[in-house]
Amino acid sequence: MFRRLWAGALGLIPVVAFGAAAEPSAAPPPVDGMGALWAWWGVGLASALAALFFAIFFFKWLMRKSEGDALMREIAGHVREGAYAYLRRQYASSPSSSPSSSSSWPSSPSG
Repeated sequence: MFRRLWAGALGLIPVVAFGAAAEPSAAPPPVDGMGALWAWWGVGLASALAALFFAIFFFKWLMRKSEGDALMREIAGHVREGAYAYLRRQYASSPSSSPSSSSSWPSSPSG
């Protein structure tokens, strides 16, 4: 019974594949594509909320931990400085920051 409901709710797998519909009258009514679409949107939303929950939980857990001794903090400072230098270099050389590509509309109409 559960397999037939699951297949009918998702609308992805024919009910006959599970062997639940032995009689033609026992088959559930056909499910339109929108029911399956909303089901997948729900799965996506639930997954996104679960990911946010675990990200917040992990962040708070990590922030409660010790930063380490002086040597570890010094190394972390050097790694942070290198990461910022890398990001500044990437942002400076990206095509989206160049003046020629900053406007997507032509300055004069062409016709």
